[in-house]
Amino acid sequence: MPVAKARANWKGDIPSGSGAFTAGDSISGGVTYKSRFEAPFAGPSRDDGYGL
Repeated sequence: MPVAKARANWKGDIPSGSGAFTAGDSISGGVTYKSRFEAPFAGPSRDDGYGL
């Protein structure tokens, strides 16, 4: 069975900090509080499967 690897980090305080994530060898991106919780269609109920 293949092993899935992911990594995430956050720098700063929650409202003004930022972070980055990688999943596998080909998925990566950045995240901020605003992009995760205040942007349209953002939040834990998103259907994309990540919970940063």
